[in-house]
Amino acid sequence: MKRLTLALTLLCACDKGEPAPQPPAAESEGLPGGGGATRPELTADACEADGGTVVGDIGDGAIHQPDYVCESNGQPPVGTIVADEGGPIATEGAVCCGA
Repeated sequence: MKRLTLALTLLCACDKGEPAPQPPAAESEGLPGGGGATRPELTADACEADGGTVVGDIGDGAIHQPDYVCESNGQPPVGTIVADEGGPIATEGAVCCGA
């Protein structure tokens, strides 16, 4: 019981009621990280139907950068992949690289 009381006392003493720090805002709207560029949104099925390839992010955010180019063709992605209604969502995101 003494440990619980001590833990609660320390927890209350540490809480300053201040909000958690927020990451800096992007310099401009559009892709994560700023840059002002936006890509059209399309589903994975629509990307592949147009001859494109869905490329998922490996977790470093590279595909979301405005200067990212597809390995397959050296061009920027033609769009950002969005989930089909009721379909799975790529956790790290995905883009469509044209043929």
